[in-house]
Amino acid sequence: MNSTSHTKKILMFGTYPCVNPMHGGQKRVDAIMQKYRSLGYEVMYVGIYTNEAYSSKGADDVIIQWGQVEKAMAAHEIFSDKLTDLATGYACADEDDIYRRLVDKVKGFQPAIIEFEQPFLEPFLEKMIKDGYTKGKKIIHSSQNIEYEMKREMMEKDNYPDKHGRDKYVEWIKDIEKAMSCNAHYTIAVTEHDAAILKDLGARNILVAPNGIYRPTINKKSVAEQKAFYKSRNIEKTAVFVASGHPPNWQGFMDMIGDKMGFMPYGTKIIIAGGVSDIIDNHFKDRSFIDELCFKRRTVVTGRVSEDELNAILELADLIILPITTGGGSNLKTAEAIVSQKNLLATQISLRGYDGYETVSGVHLAKNANEFRSKMVNLLKTTPAVKRTPREEKLEEQVLWDSTLKLLERISV
Repeated sequence: MNSTSHTKKILMFGTYPCVNPMHGGQKRVDAIMQKYRSLGYEVMYVGIYTNEAYSSKGADDVIIQWGQVEKAMAAHEIFSDKLTDLATGYACADEDDIYRRLVDKVKGFQPAIIEFEQPFLEPFLEKMIKDGYTKGKKIIHSSQNIEYEMKREMMEKDNYPDKHGRDKYVEWIKDIEKAMSCNAHYTIAVTEHDAAILKDLGARNILVAPNGIYRPTINKKSVAEQKAFYKSRNIEKTAVFVASGHPPNWQGFMDMIGDKMGFMPYGTKIIIAGGVSDIIDNHFKDRSFIDELCFKRRTVVTGRVSEDELNAILELADLIILPITTGGGSNLKTAEAIVSQKNLLATQISLRGYDGYETVSGVHLAKNANEFRSKMVNLLKTTPAVKRTPREEKLEEQVLWDSTLKLLERISV
């Protein structure tokens, strides 16, 4: 590590790796890093996670033991497996070996700015402040959701044990989010809605930087291979659902579409790509073989795919579906769908952070499950052409990372 002090250095901490970014959080962090570098900053990213959680690991990441996370859960009475990110933050403060390794990153890199992705590492930040390791440095809270709202929705959907326990955790995370916001010199929000809440929590110097994407590059070989695969399976038209293993993604699919899809037109399939495939496997463990067979007759579940494969799937799509029903922040997959210039069927929630795009050519909205399914069928049967006006093309450009992250230029050391 370079131990020379430099005013143009940013050290970023997160609870996942950023090498070979796959899910939306990783892609956002990667884009933020590239933006900082374009502004002349030297950037180090440190992911903190267990060895089993990710196969791709960054050179500067700090790998922790699952037993250390479990110890933090027991010590702080965290009894939900949906709160391991909260426990990770406490493990970073409580476990001397983890804390020392993280502080060594700060001492060795000597950044002018320390950025935290999401609020869960706040206990670690508090200890660093107390020990004097943040003196003279600016802190950035990079928010991706209003986490206390997200966790509440997730636990309510799961009927998490009792109202008292659920509310306790929600208030706990809200306090963590408030402390992180108050300690930060800058707070990055993904939507105006989130920005207003973060301001109420005490955040200052709020920069709204929506989720975006890089314009995709189309690999002709990947497209040809995908097309041949569809032909071999007699797939005439496709509706594409791309999502990470974040539970609200599958919940939205179940809310708006469900796992019984006899309504799908003959010759059509829903192509399901991304980490959500893992949740689908678990979903059918408690269901009959017939239920799973019927589901698979109407879908193709690809699992995680490369960028070339994903771009080919989107290039050949007749319809992209965004059945998001819960959660805050903004959906990176929405930007992906807008730029694809394909027909897009969305819920209002999936357009959060993309105000003004409801009327863009190719964007279709559904208010409930019946309407969503009905519009899916009609759009797959007719597949109307997407023809955008010059004004709409400018709107499309605004969902690219170069545009969405522009306000980060206001950050100063």
